[in-house]
Amino acid sequence: MKKRLLASLMALCLIVGLLPTAVLAVEEPQDLQEETPVSEPVPTATADGYTDWTHDDSLPTSGTYRLTTNVTIKPTFSDYATVKSSLVLDLAGHTVTVNDEAGGDYAYFVNSSNASLVIEDSDGGGRITNAGTTDRMSTLIQVNSGSFELKGGTLENTSSMGYALHLNSSSTATLSGGTVVNTASGGHAAFVNSSARLTMTDGEIKNTVNGGYAVYINGTASFTMEGGKVTQESTYSSSAAIYANNNATSISISGGAVESKSTGIYAAFTPVSVTGGTFQTESYALWTRHATIDPADGNTVSVTSRGAVFYTFSESENKIVDGNFTAPVLTKSYTQNDQPSILAVSGGTFDIGEVASTGDSSKITISGGKFTSKVDDQYLEEGLTQGQDGTVGAQDDVSVAELWSNGERINCYLTLEEALKNAQNNDTVKLVAGKELSDQAC
Repeated sequence: MKKRLLASLMALCLIVGLLPTAVLAVEEPQDLQEETPVSEPVPTATADGYTDWTHDDSLPTSGTYRLTTNVTIKPTFSDYATVKSSLVLDLAGHTVTVNDEAGGDYAYFVNSSNASLVIEDSDGGGRITNAGTTDRMSTLIQVNSGSFELKGGTLENTSSMGYALHLNSSSTATLSGGTVVNTASGGHAAFVNSSARLTMTDGEIKNTVNGGYAVYINGTASFTMEGGKVTQESTYSSSAAIYANNNATSISISGGAVESKSTGIYAAFTPVSVTGGTFQTESYALWTRHATIDPADGNTVSVTSRGAVFYTFSESENKIVDGNFTAPVLTKSYTQNDQPSILAVSGGTFDIGEVASTGDSSKITISGGKFTSKVDDQYLEEGLTQGQDGTVGAQDDVSVAELWSNGERINCYLTLEEALKNAQNNDTVKLVAGKELSDQAC
């Protein structure tokens, strides 16, 4: 019995010895390193105060930024870039494209009385455009309240129902550089509505197609032009570089240039004041009811038109105090009734073919100025005449006779009787059809 038990124990030990054994390697302990979270770099302002904007699908809404890349935005009906404080954006030669794929408008919407938006372009060639959009209403910059200034770059509307710049309510805007342009029929470069005010000191507002608008003033808005250029390339007879609808408050031009392939300024009721600047138009320079051309001290007004200086409404009261004018005709009536239009001319230089077009019943009174053509007596203020050099002046200041001796003119006289009385033997008395005594030869 003991031998069997011993044999069994030895067999069990042998079996256990034949089983495979696993060697467990003990790893050396390692220092645990804390994982550092990864985050995007925080943009910092450069030495000139601008912060780089690196996003290509959105725009900043406050601060001072400079674009580093082209941007394409897709605003929706309720989600768009809104400026409620202060924003300065330097396009730096880049393009911002407003895509209407999501059904929205606006590159920027300014909607607070304390808000201000300034667009600059330090590198040149920068623009904000809706190129490629459908022909639906699309506005690039809308200012409902607050202020806007364009210092550089281009705002370009390509939509037939769109606006490059739309001012509304009591907002204000200044164009001190850059270009605001419309390239679509039915579209607008600058639309000034309600009681908004647009002031232009430099830059250009331009329409390039028939049926489009450069500057359109609506409601009780106003437009002031101190410099820069307004260009209208539409040839439609109803087009104008500056178009005032209904009862816009005022149009004031003190400098800059208005160039139009149609009319310069259309203003059926809006008062127009021109104290400086140049006009060059293919049609009429001013299609107005209440316009005054009176250059301010140090300013000049120059008007060149292939149509007429004035195209007037019924009961118009337009006035010229001074300036230089070149046109086939000074005035032509658009509408006439029992209350004729009035045009008063007290000075200026006129290279014109005639004072009024055929059939024009306007009441025209000329009390001064110099004309290259003969002015009919019906237009001269009572007691005035036109001198030999074309200058209109008082009869008492205009000579009718000259006294010559030995081939030299020695004097001028108000009457023939006075000239004959002073003539000596061999002197010659010449009649002159009205010549100002102020002429150096007299």
